[in-house]
Amino acid sequence: MPTRILLVLLVVLAFGASASHGFHFDDYEVVHGASWSEFQTRPITWLSFEANHALGENPILWHLVNLAAHIAAVLLLYELLLLWAPGAALLAAAIFAIHPIQAESVAYVYSRATLFSTALSLAAMLCWARGRKLLAVVWFGFALLAKEDCVLVPAMILLVDYASGRLKRNIFPAIGSMVALAAAAGAWTLLATRAPHSGAGFSAGIAWPSYLLDQGFVILRYLRLVVLPWGFTIDPEIHVTLMLALASWFALAVLVLLSSRLRGGFWFAAGIILLLPSSSVFPAADLAADHRMYLPMIAFSTAIAVQVVRAPRWAQIAVPAALLLVSAARMSVWAEDTKLWAEAVERSPDKVRPRIQLARALDPTQAIQELDSANARFPDNVDIENELGRVDMELGHPEQALVEYGRVLAVRPADARAINNRAVALQAMGQSATAEMEFRRALKVDSCLEEARRNLGLAPCKR
Repeated sequence: MPTRILLVLLVVLAFGASASHGFHFDDYEVVHGASWSEFQTRPITWLSFEANHALGENPILWHLVNLAAHIAAVLLLYELLLLWAPGAALLAAAIFAIHPIQAESVAYVYSRATLFSTALSLAAMLCWARGRKLLAVVWFGFALLAKEDCVLVPAMILLVDYASGRLKRNIFPAIGSMVALAAAAGAWTLLATRAPHSGAGFSAGIAWPSYLLDQGFVILRYLRLVVLPWGFTIDPEIHVTLMLALASWFALAVLVLLSSRLRGGFWFAAGIILLLPSSSVFPAADLAADHRMYLPMIAFSTAIAVQVVRAPRWAQIAVPAALLLVSAARMSVWAEDTKLWAEAVERSPDKVRPRIQLARALDPTQAIQELDSANARFPDNVDIENELGRVDMELGHPEQALVEYGRVLAVRPADARAINNRAVALQAMGQSATAEMEFRRALKVDSCLEEARRNLGLAPCKR
């Protein structure tokens, strides 16, 4: 019990400050009660959002759920490793608990799906290690209903059983059931990406071969952050040439080969396996996101711990102590949107989105200055023009906002949100009849656009 209390205490010291934070980025989509979609692929996570929404919009209630889910994952990993890697169990669980690459998953409410899926996957693996195969299948099914990127957990189980000499023929019916569940979840997820704005699969805006090529470099970046935890950002900028992409995949293959010669080196391969669903052929609009490392860290943390436990005692203490200090520093960045997005602007200077998000965190006067600076660097970018329109409305200048929204529509005439925004500006100028026509035109483009329905006094779209 003292060991488990120590692990909980480490989590609180590393990430407990997140309970006092506000919301970030996509958090507002669920905080304000986004409608259920027929393409929803994560019902368990979504139900938790619904429960939080019913209790109110106090951020602490939302963040405490994320913290509790992380603590559950840490304790489950420790129990699992007492069976699979007993000599490294405590150190591995401690690294997983406090590594700064976990900060995004814990502090970002929208990443709760990753926390739930990992905890449920660990429950499945723990049941498997204890010989309760049928229950392992059930827990794995729940993990898929939290988030589908755990589909290769059965492959990790097979690898660990094989490497430890526990692989037996009688496990294949259970593994087959897991594979069938994973295939069904993968097919449904792929179908769900046909929905507009899903940001993945068919709606990612990037072809899978191109995404696959880039991911070799992205994975190496993740591994660098694990070993040298510095240079984090919520919105990483990835520029990869063809030669760099090929060289990255070659380097990754060499790392896997070299790790196989180390004691317990199969844990490194297990981490790569768990990372592949989000970092191979299934494209996402964002090439890299640190929360994708949360599940793979159960293996990478173990891979590190297996090596470090052979080092002197002081080194075994120094590693988690250093990680704890860096994680506490990361929490200070996540505490304020201005810090979070200013960091992203500094570390991703060629991306527009961090500049827009930073402008949203600033007061209107500062926002205008930031957006003007962004416009100078990225002239005629309509996303910047759209944001300038929003700030103009906030400052009480609907005439100028109308000009900005007009520039957006000149480039994207079928942008339902821009049409709605233009209608809001017209309404503020006293042109109510024209504004109503524009609201209805926005709904012709997107019949479930919540802003337009709300502006017309219509009930939310039922999907």
